[in-house]
Amino acid sequence: MVEFEGLERPALVFRWSRSSTALGVFSILVIGALAGFALTSTEPSGFLTGTVLLLIDIALLTSVLGTFRRNRYVALFTEGILQRDPFGSVFVPWTTIERVGYFTWRVRNLGVRTTSPVRASGWLASATTAFNRRGRRLFGGFDVAYPIDFIQDQTEFVTLVQRCVADPSARATLGRSSAT
Repeated sequence: MVEFEGLERPALVFRWSRSSTALGVFSILVIGALAGFALTSTEPSGFLTGTVLLLIDIALLTSVLGTFRRNRYVALFTEGILQRDPFGSVFVPWTTIERVGYFTWRVRNLGVRTTSPVRASGWLASATTAFNRRGRRLFGGFDVAYPIDFIQDQTEFVTLVQRCVADPSARATLGRSSAT
C-alpha cells in the first residue's frame, strides 16, 4: 500500500537499490572533499566553486538520506506510475503514455513520452518535468525518465511498464503482489 492523493492504495512498489545508495555515499564524500579543498583555496574563483560544490553535496545528501528512509521508489498503480523521492513526486497516468523506450544519459533510463504534461509536486520535480517536456530532444524524446540502473528488480519493472502500456487490461493486476 502506498499513499497517493491522500489515500492508501494498492501498488506494486520498486525501491531504489542498495548499490545506488552506496554510489550516493561515495559521491557525497568525493564532492564534499572537493568543496572543502575549493573553499580553502586562495584563488578568488575557489570560493564560488566550493560553494556550488557544497550545494550539490547537500542535495545529494538529502537524496541519499531519503533512500535510507525508504521513501524513494517507483510505484505502479492501476491508474499510472508514481515516482517519489525526497524532492517531490511525479505521477504519469497510463492513458497519457504514447511511447516507452530506453535512453542513456549518465545511466540507463526507461523513458516515457506523454500526450499531456505529467502531474508533479515539489519544486524540483516540477522544474525537472517542465524542463524535460520543453527539452524533449535532449532526452531521446521522453518527458519522464526512470533510472533503471538504480531500481531493484529492474527487469520486472521494465516488463510491467511495457506490458501495461501495450495492454490496458494488464493494469488490473497491479498491486496484488509485492516487489520490494
